[in-house]
Amino acid sequence: MGRDGTRNKEQAMVRITTLYQNTEGAHFDFDYYVDTHLELIRQRMEGAGLVGMEVIKGMSNPDGSPAEHLCIFHIYFTTLEAGLRGIEQHGEEFAADIVNYTNIEPQVQIGAVVHRYTAS
Repeated sequence: MGRDGTRNKEQAMVRITTLYQNTEGAHFDFDYYVDTHLELIRQRMEGAGLVGMEVIKGMSNPDGSPAEHLCIFHIYFTTLEAGLRGIEQHGEEFAADIVNYTNIEPQVQIGAVVHRYTAS
């Protein structure tokens, strides 16, 4: 295992996760988010080591109660440095667009992908 916790340095990726918590009065426009906001991110970040993006719509907790998050967004980069350079360059534009799809204050977490399994 590498010093950064990854098992294979050649395949190491960084994932930046944005969480939109499900609170009373919260709204989230998935159509705008997917069709407009993510397209903006894709256009701006393609040259910044972008590997892929993933949007998860919260459905429920295992006990049937409402999901903790209305939306979870994962964006993958080849390196943290590349992703952060792109965010530094375009972050204000991304942040200004938030009011167009939600009233939720996003929470962000950065992590190294240490293992990923994809079924064939």
